[in-house]
Amino acid sequence: MKCPGQQLGWAALVFGALALLVGCQPIPPSSAKAKADPGRDPNAVPLLTDYEHVNPVADRAWEEILALGRPEDSPTGGGPGRTPGPEDWAAWRDGSRTNYLLAASFSKAFYENFSRHPRAREAREKEIEFLGLAVQFGATNYLPRLNRLEQERLDDPRLTADERYALRSRLARQMAAAYEAEGLAEWRARLQDEAEKLAREFPGHAEPWDWLLTVAADGPPDQSLELARRISASAFAASGTRAAAGRLLERLRRLGQPLELAFTAADGQSVDLARLRGKVVLLHFWASWSSPCQQTLPLVKSAHGRFHERGFEIIGVSLDAERPGFDQAVARHGLNWPQHYDGKVWANQIALKLGVTRLPALWLLDRQGRLRELDARTRLEERIQALLGEL
Repeated sequence: MKCPGQQLGWAALVFGALALLVGCQPIPPSSAKAKADPGRDPNAVPLLTDYEHVNPVADRAWEEILALGRPEDSPTGGGPGRTPGPEDWAAWRDGSRTNYLLAASFSKAFYENFSRHPRAREAREKEIEFLGLAVQFGATNYLPRLNRLEQERLDDPRLTADERYALRSRLARQMAAAYEAEGLAEWRARLQDEAEKLAREFPGHAEPWDWLLTVAADGPPDQSLELARRISASAFAASGTRAAAGRLLERLRRLGQPLELAFTAADGQSVDLARLRGKVVLLHFWASWSSPCQQTLPLVKSAHGRFHERGFEIIGVSLDAERPGFDQAVARHGLNWPQHYDGKVWANQIALKLGVTRLPALWLLDRQGRLRELDARTRLEERIQALLGEL
């Protein structure tokens, strides 16, 4: 991982010398081609080809800005095979935030001191980009400056419609990301707010509807149902987004309704939800190739061990492709409950029937066989205990 400050040698020299370099700007356009173009807007941003000479100090400074702004390598945990811990991730975030703030500061120094350089306008955009990234990594005290710069940039009459949308979209994502530390609910609320505003300002773009689908996929059922209806009916949402919203609607409409499911498990035993009435049942959609599934498996196993004797059952639905890999995962993790496996991955017949589109998916059914939870990944044992307590 890069260490903030280690790579500042050239940058410090370059920007420390800027006071001595004022007046040493690139020579203005003087080529015959540039002079002979009477249709050229005199206020237009200079093109690289307009310059016969480039300030080598400025060019080196630009390279340092780009180097500072490159994403940090993810933490390795201090050695091969070691999983990064919270301290490793915290150091990674701190280092990334510091580098992005430095890159933003140097970008500002660049366009202020090399105002006629062909990269000056791009440096202004880089300042906004790097400040936005720094905000995402926790520098929320820079949000007021970021918002001011974004608004100034949006007011630039030279922006094309696509540039204006790209800038506004980036600002919306940054605003939402700044609230990730506040928790999932706060981030989701902010993302929805930014998506709604973006959809109103730029009604012809599909991206805001993708964001709303993300909100709907994890939100409270009533809110998700309303959003899914809007998305599936939108003329501006992409066809794939509308289709996904339609599948989400189907899942949400199953809530509170009895679920019918019967199949022959991978080990040959017959499974029928109708015969499990009176028990709380977890439908666990998973795959051995999915990292989030691997992280969730210990929680699922713990819940089975704690509540099985009280009337809790699990039915697994594997989206694995190869039978050996599936068998090894079941044995390795000790998954001693029935599993559906057909080797079709996302075309798994049960996943298709029930509209499952991401893993892991943890569905909970109450003692009457009614579907009560579509996303029980959080507070799993608490949710199971509550359903077990119902008559």
